[in-house]
Amino acid sequence: MEKEKIGNWAGRMASIADDIVKQLQGKSLLLQERFFTGLLFRQAIILEDISNLLTCNALSAQMSTFILFRCLMDDFITVLYLQNYDFDNNEIIKHTADAYGKKFMMIKDSRLINDKYFGGQLKDMVTEEYEIRELNDFYNNPDNKVFFENLEKKQFKSFPPISKIVRNFQVDGIGAANAHSLILWQLFSKYTHYSYLSYQLEISKKIREIEIEQLQEALSYCYKTICIASDALNAYGIKNEIRDTTNVKDEVMKGYISHMP
Repeated sequence: MEKEKIGNWAGRMASIADDIVKQLQGKSLLLQERFFTGLLFRQAIILEDISNLLTCNALSAQMSTFILFRCLMDDFITVLYLQNYDFDNNEIIKHTADAYGKKFMMIKDSRLINDKYFGGQLKDMVTEEYEIRELNDFYNNPDNKVFFENLEKKQFKSFPPISKIVRNFQVDGIGAANAHSLILWQLFSKYTHYSYLSYQLEISKKIREIEIEQLQEALSYCYKTICIASDALNAYGIKNEIRDTTNVKDEVMKGYISHMP
């Protein structure tokens, strides 16, 4: 399959996601509704970037494409998990809390590096005073209490890792239709962190052609991501519709298990 064809599909799907976001402009949204709106916004941007990379870059220069697809596989597996919980707000809170927890861990690590190597005096890195102020400002905001598993210990709620989510897919039609997303997630992950293996994959024309063939399946999961996000917003009462005016779904899903979540 020609990479330009995949790029064309990605661009058309980006337009679908962008159109839904535009339908939501001006609406007052709650956390869970903003979560899925942001997800669609991200889909539109990344899919458009993928489209440009596949169209403009040579076959031997598609590493960035696979890294971006890794991000989109993360999104698909996450929203499939959330749909399995009927878009329960508590699960979205856990996902958001997990991200905040990682943010404050990054702040802590910056402060520890500043303390260890610069005596805590380097202004461009986090100081103990800054770390305490940031955490207390977040902690003292009543709206943020929901993100803590243990309020007294300032312990954030957690969300399961992607690999665990996929391995726990139910053995049913939805599970069978989407379980292979784990393999694509693993494939694209090889490009996220450099190794000699990733270099070998990058310079092999035969392997690259096989990888490009995998991108149609990856896009089928991306289309499902858009559908799930749209369904979630409709379930919350935020009306929107998927306007697939070019029928890209029929082209992308052809030859794959089309059992939609």
